[in-house]
Amino acid sequence: MRMLGNYTNVTFYPPNTPHPVPAGIFQRLYQQGNPQTAVATEYLGQKDGYAYLRIISIPIAHPKKKSEQIVYVKLSELDQSFEDALPPNTIEKK
Repeated sequence: MRMLGNYTNVTFYPPNTPHPVPAGIFQRLYQQGNPQTAVATEYLGQKDGYAYLRIISIPIAHPKKKSEQIVYVKLSELDQSFEDALPPNTIEKK
């Protein structure tokens, strides 16, 4: 999609569609998965050279307004030690 004006460097992704994130952000999201926070992450696995996370956000003031997104990163962009620490499971093809 080509856009003109103030939003020329913005990429829009349809809701509930996986989208790419930088390796540093993927690592931070993976490591902050903590059930006591308003943001929970779930490692979904690896497929075709990519690793996937599900991120669920629940606003403390509005717990019914939960949002969910899936992000991914190329495995080759991750630090080797971090990549080696990821569970080896893979996403099953449907």
